[in-house]
Amino acid sequence: MSTSNIFKMAAAMLQVNGCLEIENLIEFCGIPKQKIQLNPCISDSAIKVPSLTFSSGVTVEGMRTVAVYIASVCQDLQEYGPLLGESSLQRAEIDQWLEYRQTDVEKALRDKNLTKPVLQDFNCHLANKIYLVGNKLSLADVILYYALHGIIKHMMPQEKEMYTNISRWFNQVQSILAARQGLSLITFQRNQLYS
Repeated sequence: MSTSNIFKMAAAMLQVNGCLEIENLIEFCGIPKQKIQLNPCISDSAIKVPSLTFSSGVTVEGMRTVAVYIASVCQDLQEYGPLLGESSLQRAEIDQWLEYRQTDVEKALRDKNLTKPVLQDFNCHLANKIYLVGNKLSLADVILYYALHGIIKHMMPQEKEMYTNISRWFNQVQSILAARQGLSLITFQRNQLYS
């Protein structure tokens, strides 16, 4: 059974509410937008978080919760392995990174003064890793790639060079996501500009 059929059977309505990570995850998972009934936020004063309402009437809210559900029904990505990890430990690590996205990265996206410390911390974590969790692409990589895309896109080559581990990771993840989604690539220098 395809992902879109599972998604359509299980969910009655998804409110994306401007969450680009969720919109991009839906596209990455190959779920056609016509299979999703989108409902805009009714009130401008309402907190705009993604929500998923099931045909039973149960609603789950929040970027992490909705992203985990979408990844759990996403079967069209078998070549990358399970997006939610291969063990309980990996699932816990993925959840930790999704929490990091909602706390530290969210603050950095809202306050430019916090961007550098978050990037330095993230760069250190990636020093000996290809992906954030395990040796395969995970939901953590996908969500953090989309979250950091705007920051990386506007970096000068010298700034990208300061964060070589992030640049390497970002380039690796974008090669998978861009090929699947037709996204434009952000370029990275192969040789150092400054020493």
